[in-house]
Amino acid sequence: PRVLWDKIAEECGKFGSYIRCTGGGEPLLHPELPDMIVSAKKKGAKVWLNTNGSMFGPDASGIERLEKIIESGVDVIEFSMDAADAETYAKLRPPISGRDPRTDEKRWLDQINNVRRALEIRNIKMQDQTKIFVSMIRQKALGDIEKAESFWRNKIGVDNVITRKFLSWDDN
Repeated sequence: PRVLWDKIAEECGKFGSYIRCTGGGEPLLHPELPDMIVSAKKKGAKVWLNTNGSMFGPDASGIERLEKIIESGVDVIEFSMDAADAETYAKLRPPISGRDPRTDEKRWLDQINNVRRALEIRNIKMQDQTKIFVSMIRQKALGDIEKAESFWRNKIGVDNVITRKFLSWDDN
C-alpha cells in the first residue's frame, strides 16, 4: 500500500491536487499515516485528513502524532464530530465498546481538547496553511445545526464547519 500511496502522492504533487484521507474507518489506525502524510507533502501533494480525532490525545503519543502531521504542512485536518454537546456526541458517536454514561462527559471533553490542541499547535508552529475544520451530518438527533455551528466557530475557534447531508442508502 505504501508504494501505491507514494505513486498517488507524486501524481497529486505534479498538479497540486489533494489526497483525501477518509472513509472505510479511522485513517489514523494505519500506523504509518503520519509518515505517509509527511512524504506526500514533500512531493507537493495537498493532504486533507478526515479523522474522528481520538488518536490525537490525551496521551503523549497522540500529541506527538498530531504535532508531526501539523509540522508536515498538512492542508486540512477535519474532525468529524456530529455534535456540540456531550449528550449528543455520546448518542451519535458511541465508542465501539459500548456507551457508558459515566464516561460520556470525559470522552466529549477529550475530543474538544484534541480540536483545541490542533488549533494551538498549528498556531505555535505557524503552519498557517493548515486549516482546522469540524464536520457534522445534518440529522434530527443533532438538533439546532446553527447552534452547533456557532459552538465550533465561536467558542472553539475552528476555521470552518462543514455540514453534510444525511445519507440513507447503502450501508449509511
